[in-house]
Amino acid sequence: MPPALRVAALSLWLMPALLPGLNGSAVAAGTLFCCNDPNGKPVCSDILPQECYGRAYREIGESGRTLRTIEAPLTPEQRAQRASVEAQRKVEETALREKQRKDQALLNTYSSEKDIEVMRSRAIEEVQKSIKAAETTIAEIRVPVSFRYHLRLSDPWRLAARDQTCLVLAPQMRPSLPPAIHTAEMERRAESGWARFDKNEQLDELERSMTPSLEQRARDAAHQELVREASRQSVAAFVKKWLMREGQWRSDRFTSIIVLFPDEAAVSSDQDLLRLSHEPTLRLGKD
Repeated sequence: MPPALRVAALSLWLMPALLPGLNGSAVAAGTLFCCNDPNGKPVCSDILPQECYGRAYREIGESGRTLRTIEAPLTPEQRAQRASVEAQRKVEETALREKQRKDQALLNTYSSEKDIEVMRSRAIEEVQKSIKAAETTIAEIRVPVSFRYHLRLSDPWRLAARDQTCLVLAPQMRPSLPPAIHTAEMERRAESGWARFDKNEQLDELERSMTPSLEQRARDAAHQELVREASRQSVAAFVKKWLMREGQWRSDRFTSIIVLFPDEAAVSSDQDLLRLSHEPTLRLGKD
């Protein structure tokens, strides 16, 4: 792996059990993200507003038409309820197929309607006993995960000087994969399952499925936005050390540093960078 500068780390408690698939499709230019904040007030932005994290929101195109609606993440109780409904549906489907098979076997074996009814009653009784004995399976994992981000030193950097300010266009932040799963602090829960399921196998499958799902989360814009300012400060500190080593970080040379990332400004030349106006990320005497 090329040399890299670690710029941020984000630790979260996640509930990846029964993980839904994530949509990794790109967002078109001009798209707005809108939701209602906890007070019911509409909030919109060209990036997902912080008020929309963990809430249902809409993506609205340039024409004002809703492109898609993203539902709020399910709570652990909702996930458990969904798993229960799905398990019950599968049991009912199995019971129906078994009933149909036995009905056909009866038709092929017996000619008397009375004989058929007797055998059907026995079959229904057996199915009802099976359903009564069945229970819903719930398997959950709760684990702390650290998302880390870095910049590749080999990626293009752009620097420019304006008065006593050093302007820096840093490379794009990249997630350090795979995310760090703190298995020593993992909490697992499993309730008795259907007879044909093995709860230990279910928990093992959940653990195996965690890494690709967490990698998708590390790449999404919402998680990267949470560490953007910490990353900016890390880059500014890195540049300050370089200026100090060159004897340029002093009152008569450079006294402030501005750090930008490629997704924050369209820059193709030093002149583009010099025209940008942003608050300094780091100032001499305030670092």
